[in-house]
Amino acid sequence: AGARELGVSYTGLDALCVVAATWAEDYLVHDLLAQLDARPPLLAWALPGLHTGSLCGTHPLRYLLREMGHPHAFRYGPIEDKAARTRAVAFFQAAAARRALGKARFAQIGARTKGMSDVAADDIGLSATFGTRLITRSQEWLTRQAELIDGESAAAVWRQVCDSAGCSRVPDRDGLL
Repeated sequence: AGARELGVSYTGLDALCVVAATWAEDYLVHDLLAQLDARPPLLAWALPGLHTGSLCGTHPLRYLLREMGHPHAFRYGPIEDKAARTRAVAFFQAAAARRALGKARFAQIGARTKGMSDVAADDIGLSATFGTRLITRSQEWLTRQAELIDGESAAAVWRQVCDSAGCSRVPDRDGLL
């Protein structure tokens, strides 16, 4: 049964791994992708073995993903294989980082240096690659915002940052500037 018939919905995924057991009809791939709330990368994993049908099933899956422009990767090997799992974990970590960056907002303090556009942040490239947004603020804006923060609040935030980092070699006086 397809994902729709089962009432399955996949939301908030960094990536998805499909281990093909055998060949399947194309509509199942379309149903699966229709249940995703975004376009998380898909790892198509084929198991070795002449009679598993796994490699045969992975081939049309990857073809459809490529034709649909859906981000994906391929792994081949037994799931118990440490090297195959290590490569899969790297894929999933990259997918998680990409998704987290898609929610990120980057700040640029100050204007672009005249004549130095080649070293400026590429806000269009960041948006196209990760879905991020670059927000540019002036040094004066930053200074005004800093003046609005009371010392007690700043110290509490600084302590929270240091605690979450595990350790910090930055003296409190420098972190609170």
